Amino acid sequence: MMRVQILGYSGGFPAAKRPTSGYLLKTKNHNILIDCGSGVLSELTRIMDPENIDAIILTHWHQDHISDLGVFGYLMQMKKADGFDIHSIPVYCPAEPQIIRVRYENDPNFSFHTYSSDTIIDWGDLHVSFYKTIHPVECYAVRADYFGSRFVYTSDTSYDPMIIDFVRDSNLLIVDAGALESHRKEKMLHSTPTEWRDIYLKSGSKRVVLSHLIPYYDVSDTVAEAAALGIWHFELPKIGEEYIVSGGQVT
Repeated sequence: MMRVQILGYSGGFPAAKRPTSGYLLKTKNHNILIDCGSGVLSELTRIMDPENIDAIILTHWHQDHISDLGVFGYLMQMKKADGFDIHSIPVYCPAEPQIIRVRYENDPNFSFHTYSSDTIIDWGDLHVSFYKTIHPVECYAVRADYFGSRFVYTSDTSYDPMIIDFVRDSNLLIVDAGALESHRKEKMLHSTPTEWRDIYLKSGSKRVVLSHLIPYYDVSDTVAEAAALGIWHFELPKIGEEYIVSGGQVT
């Protein structure tokens, strides 16, 4: 089974008691941190010793998805100096913007590996693949397949009907619903619940979590927009919430 735990879901900047993006993906043999936004490290320490993470996947180099990576490095550096058995953690990340990536690459506590939409990472029976989203910087959705179960995290994206094939038959789909139809602009950097319902219906996805919620938007507006669309299996994220994805089911 896969376990997916929400460590943070705030979009752009943290709200009170609500870190920005971070998700813990756990299988029998692997602990994978997907994104490491502001406040995520604190939430991770509630669950496990962070140095026991097997790998980190960064979906893009915007600060609300990476800002705790620096203090994560401090944690490892300090523990190593105090005699803890610390190993370098592999970090999988987009190549661009290089000007941001190179700031972190000299940290000996991490080893950096760039990926693209053609990359497939095989960790035993866990298979991870990527889809390039529509965003101002190089950004990727992440798909994890494990013994017939599928979890997809879209990271940040404008509406993109081409993502349907990538998220198809997802048991758990965590999406960027940081925009609202009531706040529609000519250029949208994020997607709305309305747009995700369309993709949900066409992709055969089972359960959708509306994430990357902007702190100054009223969450009731997100719920109202989603609920007005009719019956579909959507929900809001909760910090610490854990989903068990197994046998094609989510509990």
